[in-house]
Amino acid sequence: MVWMARKAVPLALSRVRGRGDPSAAEDPTHLRAAEELLGKLGELKGLGLKLGQMLSYIDGALPADAEPVFRRVLSKLQSDAPSLPWEAARGVLEESLGDWQTHFASLEEEPFAAASIGQVHRARLHDGTEVAVKIQYPGVAEAVKADLANLDSAKSLAAPMLALLGASTNAQFAGNVLEEIRARMQEELDYEREARMQQRFAEMYANVPQLVVPAVFPEHGGARVLTTAFEPGRSLDEVTDAPQALRNRWGETLARAVTDSLYVHHTFNGDPHPGNYLFRDDGTVVLLDFGCVKEIPADMATDMRRYMTAAVRAARTDRPEDWKAFEAALADALALQRGDEAVETFFRDLFLYMIEPILRDRPFAFTPEWVARMNDLMLEGKRELVFGGGRMPRVPKVPPMPAGYTFINRLQWGFYSVLTRLQAEFNWHALLPPEIRGANEV
Repeated sequence: MVWMARKAVPLALSRVRGRGDPSAAEDPTHLRAAEELLGKLGELKGLGLKLGQMLSYIDGALPADAEPVFRRVLSKLQSDAPSLPWEAARGVLEESLGDWQTHFASLEEEPFAAASIGQVHRARLHDGTEVAVKIQYPGVAEAVKADLANLDSAKSLAAPMLALLGASTNAQFAGNVLEEIRARMQEELDYEREARMQQRFAEMYANVPQLVVPAVFPEHGGARVLTTAFEPGRSLDEVTDAPQALRNRWGETLARAVTDSLYVHHTFNGDPHPGNYLFRDDGTVVLLDFGCVKEIPADMATDMRRYMTAAVRAARTDRPEDWKAFEAALADALALQRGDEAVETFFRDLFLYMIEPILRDRPFAFTPEWVARMNDLMLEGKRELVFGGGRMPRVPKVPPMPAGYTFINRLQWGFYSVLTRLQAEFNWHALLPPEIRGANEV
């Protein structure tokens, strides 16, 4: 943790100060640091590896001159992290299933994917069905619990790493966020829960033929083994040069999945890294990995629908009273203390920029410049709020969002990065539920 914090401090400071030239030649110092980080996080697995995954795909988390090399090197953590020897994986398989050969006619010893808490092997059931068998790393549950305990007791060391992801310095907020992370990580370690969540998402998207959720075989799994149908497809890196029309279809399909999960089913996958999506030439998208699933509480779902509906209405009418209704709805949802105009303006402007792709009934093009501007707006707003144009910090500092929005934020930043890599263009507004779009209003 000390080593990672030492590496993170200069990067975090450079990002906040706006340093870095994206057109500059690759810095050997950044390359060495990225390769060291890859090795450390690949060995750590668990929480540390998840941080590396996030740094590999979230736009704007690093200085512009460092981001390309870190993204290129750390992208290996998305599905190609260092795997464990077959003997270790086989031990978990035998502990969970007993004689595993009664479950599988064949199973490849070399994994075809490896990530934060498990690795995936191709296998075949006795009826000939091709399956993917995810086997949890031995000891990773204990390691994750230790990681979380260490973060809780050493927040000062973790702060530079969390700062790379835009975390607040508010101590109570940091504690609440860690509790939220702890809950999701403990759920992610339970493969039986993941199997149930994957089956739920298959039911949610049963009427959306463009979305493929691999079938689950719970009789061939357990708490540390998950067996699903093997579904082929190409990775994001392999499709970024596909025809524009096809990339637009993939983007629209992914946006439909996210929109329905947030505003219809109130259950979403909080792990949107690129390795969890496979793309097919017929326009369909395969959704993978349902370990990090959050069910949105009823009151939070009501708040989200209220501020989105108000924002859409205000954008359509441009009436002052409708904009005030939106600001009130957003302040209630984020528990903002009313009266500080700078704070309210910061959240209003940032939020309106973030939902710009959804707000109006027209196609929107996801470009690297748009995402970069969104990150800059957040940093510029925070600098203005904290320093007020001078050197002495002002009070209050930037208030944090409720901890319940932690994984929605992760979904948003990660998902926008995927759409930007696709450079997709489509009408997201048309995918909103009719009552949020105001389709029945005159």
